[in-house]
Amino acid sequence: MSNVMMGAATESRSRAATAADTALLLARVALGLPFIYHGAAIAFGAFGGPGLQGFSGFTHMPLAVAALVGYGEFLGGLGILFGVLSRLAGGGVGLIMLGAILLVHLKNGYDSQKQGFEYPLTLLLLAVAIVVAGPGRLTLARLLPLPKKLGTDQPVPVLE
Repeated sequence: MSNVMMGAATESRSRAATAADTALLLARVALGLPFIYHGAAIAFGAFGGPGLQGFSGFTHMPLAVAALVGYGEFLGGLGILFGVLSRLAGGGVGLIMLGAILLVHLKNGYDSQKQGFEYPLTLLLLAVAIVVAGPGRLTLARLLPLPKKLGTDQPVPVLE
């Protein structure tokens, strides 16, 4: 293969990687912001939210479970948004959404206007995508002094 063809192939792969990283960043923003907002409303009573006591009473869950949901959503959203421990965060918020679907929304059908599982399923699938693909290269994790994979600037995958 000639040097010209090798250069074109490398440039094409670089553009594809940049596009994939940008798409993952957009997916992380779309997933992280709602969880930060909703988690803050549950955990801290922010934005007129119920706080832990109110959420616990409304859902009839023990206070400890309400705390896990609220803090899990808030911290999970931050991890996903910034790309730090985003696979772990995606797994956590994914489990929360699975619980929301099974315990709250499934009985209402699919339609989100009827409190169905349409929106929680969308968030669950986005979370699974982040767990599978990782956060991409546009992350705060690349700027932090985290352990890196040998010979790269990429954090060890479990820290992404």
